[in-house]
Amino acid sequence: MKPLGKLNIAIAAALVVLAVVLFLVLRPRTGTPYAPGSRRWVPPTFIAVGLFGVAWLIVYYVAGTAVPFMSALGNWNILIGMAGMAAAFIIATLWK
Repeated sequence: MKPLGKLNIAIAAALVVLAVVLFLVLRPRTGTPYAPGSRRWVPPTFIAVGLFGVAWLIVYYVAGTAVPFMSALGNWNILIGMAGMAAAFIIATLWK
């Protein structure tokens, strides 16, 4: 945590914004009855998680040395991007 310094706050703020956006996208709408076992949340979730993984890898390869927290993470950036894409694949298997 120490090498990132003040970027910890920015990372935490980004995670909070992401959580709020996902909550607003995935919350059940009132007045719209869902069928039992409905999985309408799966497509937007796996698309968002997959795009996050791809975007992370693209940013790392294009400007990884210029972004301070990415240069501090080193090769862990590859694991983060690949984990995002793997998570998207796992989420996609839940789609009915």
